[in-house]
Amino acid sequence: MSCQTLKERFEAAQSAANPFSDLYSVAESLRDIGLPQTDIYCIFVDFYRRHENDDLFSDTIADVLDCIWGGRLG
Repeated sequence: MSCQTLKERFEAAQSAANPFSDLYSVAESLRDIGLPQTDIYCIFVDFYRRHENDDLFSDTIADVLDCIWGGRLG
């Protein structure tokens, strides 16, 4: 993972041109350092709950959650 904190990476994804790609990349990097799928899912659920009022962004987070839950991380 880069030198950015997880929080910084989530915030950067929120303003990115392609937030799905950035969020998916965060999930992949967490997987790559050995974090279990269930832990990654919980991190993203927490992030989703903090952004539920932002319909477009919460939909994007939900799409990444679907990939995590379905075991479809690159």
